[in-house]
Amino acid sequence: MPRSARINIGQPVLHAICLAALNVKEGESVVHIGAGTGYYTTLLAKLTGQTGSVLAYEIEEDLAERAAHNLRDFPNVTVRHRSGSEGPIQECDSIYVSAGATAPLDVWLDALRPNGRLLFPLTPADGPGGMPGAGGVLLITRVASDRYDARFVSPAMFIPCVGLATKRRR
Repeated sequence: MPRSARINIGQPVLHAICLAALNVKEGESVVHIGAGTGYYTTLLAKLTGQTGSVLAYEIEEDLAERAAHNLRDFPNVTVRHRSGSEGPIQECDSIYVSAGATAPLDVWLDALRPNGRLLFPLTPADGPGGMPGAGGVLLITRVASDRYDARFVSPAMFIPCVGLATKRRR
């Protein structure tokens, strides 16, 4: 069974809370990491409007192909089949991560413009059976070129970003 067959779109209420916390505005540039088939990428595209843009990364080839097909009518969306954990990531106003990581990655933080927001599921490195356990969603805002503020948004449990569940930030 391919890994993508075990992935679901998550809890819609949790994503509604997360998208509200991210506070995407019309005209903004958003990066979506872990786009899956494009369900939440569609919502991000609608929030940014026709003057904004969404760049979606999906590491699973079959999911990236489905996302590109599903989002073909959104001219403000680009889907890329590649990891969103490797740089460079284009400069943007917001990053929405749909898979767990043990820390925010430098490539994510570096991509944020001033007042840019990063929302990601913070997961523990070691959970039951080697899988990540319950964690929480964190919202990080770049308040200066060298300063970030963080706010806890909600408890959550997410699948890990491929290759990141135990990767540490330098």
